[in-house]
Formats: sequence, structure tokens, C-alpha cells
Amino acid sequence: MGSNSLYILVQMKVYLSNKNFENIKIQNTSSVGANFFRSNLSGSEFNNVFISGMNLNGALLFNCKWKNLKIHELYELGGHSCKVNSVCLSPDGNTLASGNDDKSIRLWDVKSGQQKAKLDSQYSDVYSVCFSPDGNLLAAGNRDNFICLWDVQTVKQKALLSGHTNNVNSVCFSPDGNRLASCSCDNNIRLWDIKTKQQKAKLDGHTNGIILS
Repeated sequence: MGSNSLYILVQMKVYLSNKNFENIKIQNTSSVGANFFRSNLSGSEFNNVFISGMNLNGALLFNCKWKNLKIHELYELGGHSCKVNSVCLSPDGNTLASGNDDKSIRLWDVKSGQQKAKLDSQYSDVYSVCFSPDGNLLAAGNRDNFICLWDVQTVKQKALLSGHTNNVNSVCFSPDGNRLASCSCDNNIRLWDIKTKQQKAKLDGHTNGIILS
């Protein structure tokens, strides 16, 4: 696939998620707004490309080469009163979730830059946020060792997953949305069943806290 072909697909708003784009070479073009959610871009080269609004959540980016990337700052999203710890774009690229040390999660409209909703946690600082592949759920790991599951449409908490004994630093959904992985400063990775809200497995072996999934 060449630069012109990719540009046309982006302009036509073709959904480019879950696709294989390994070892492509893109240069002197625009990928503004391209949605590469969970796509494989490993080994690809991007040279002199506009990437504003590109959604790379869950994408594989091993051994990529990035040169002269250009991005336009669209908005400054203000509202949090403390440090922002994590951000995540929804699979359709229209909503941005942010979690921080003020015990809240904010949902932002990407096109307008306006806040759509505020999810107030009764627990502590939010360290990680992640949308489910269908965009209907938002998982949030926090400093009180819990994982909260939120219904994005109703902005209501659906479940609370407990089991970690220290900060939950990162959460990540499986591609089919049926499982959730979480890592923590308790040196463990845990796998959760989204339907039953039960822990399926505990992965031991690390000797220090796990920061990223």
C-alpha cells in the first residue's frame, strides 16, 4: 500500500482497525484522523507525515521508523485539578478518556475538545484507563488496588474487581473484549473474566512492581 492509497482510505474514513500494515512506507502525506486501533504497523516507515488525531491504541509498532512527523495541537483539554496519569482513545476515535490524581475520569469529545462526562470515583487516584474493543466499557485501575468497570453510555459504574494488594498501574482488554489484564505494584498480573467479573488467573514471577501492560 502506497502513500496515496492510504491517504484516500483515510479521507474516505475507512475503518483501518485490526488490519495488517507491516513494513509499509508512508511519506509526504497526511494520516490525520486515521484509525489504526489494534492494527499491525510493525516495521513500517513514516516520513514527513501529518499524524494529528491518529488512533494507535493497541497497535503493534515494533521496529517502526518515524521521521519528521507533524502534528497540530487541536485543543488543550483543561479540567483536571491534579496530575493526569493515563489517557485512552475510544475504538472509534471520537472519545478520549483521561484519569488522574483527583479521583476522577473525564470523557472528552475529540472533535470539539469539550468534556462529555465526569466519572467520579469513590476510591483513589486513577492510574490507568482503557476502553473495551466495542467502546461500551471503560476499565480504570487505581491506587486503592481496585479496578472499576464503567458503562460508557450511562456513565455508571458496573463492577468493582478486587484482588490486587497494591496499586493497579495498567489495565488492558483482550481483542474480543472478554478478558481484562491488569498489572500492579504487588508484582502480579491478573486476568479477569468480563462476563462473570471473576479473576481467572494470577500470573506470578516478577520480582518488582509491574508498571506497563
